[in-house]
Amino acid sequence: MGHEIKVVRPVGHQAFAELVRRHGPVVLAACRRVLGPGQDADDAFQAAFLVLARRAGAVRDTRVFGAWLHGVARHVALRQRDRERRRRKHEARAAPLARGPADPGSHAVVDDELARLPDRLRLPVIACVLEERSQEEVARALGVSLSTVRRRLDGGWRSSAGGWAGGR
Repeated sequence: MGHEIKVVRPVGHQAFAELVRRHGPVVLAACRRVLGPGQDADDAFQAAFLVLARRAGAVRDTRVFGAWLHGVARHVALRQRDRERRRRKHEARAAPLARGPADPGSHAVVDDELARLPDRLRLPVIACVLEERSQEEVARALGVSLSTVRRRLDGGWRSSAGGWAGGR
């Protein structure tokens, strides 16, 4: 490439803008190869440069800066893809309960199943499934991590008799 990059700590606004100009196309391409075109790739692109802004000092050898940034972009995009897959999986499992049972009498069965759960499992299930709140929002409201909310949702599914009366 022939670009000699000197990462000065802290990276100034103009220097950072130059890094985005030089390396942005490669970073965006790496994100799009994992996520396809669209908002998810754009979000991963921005996240990769946020990592750079926070960890500019981690690049010891400026000759490998482009490779380091490419690796960061790919890693961020892969994590984004995995999060999206998990979210879709949880939403697909929750969809039958959110739509409600076809038989109005079975609402009582769902309520009974929810009542049997301990609070730590019931609260996230009600908030995410019945109230249709995002897992991120529920995690913030409960003061727990996103992974804890996901574990509790999964625990709620497994603890219910037959996975919500076969709705899983």
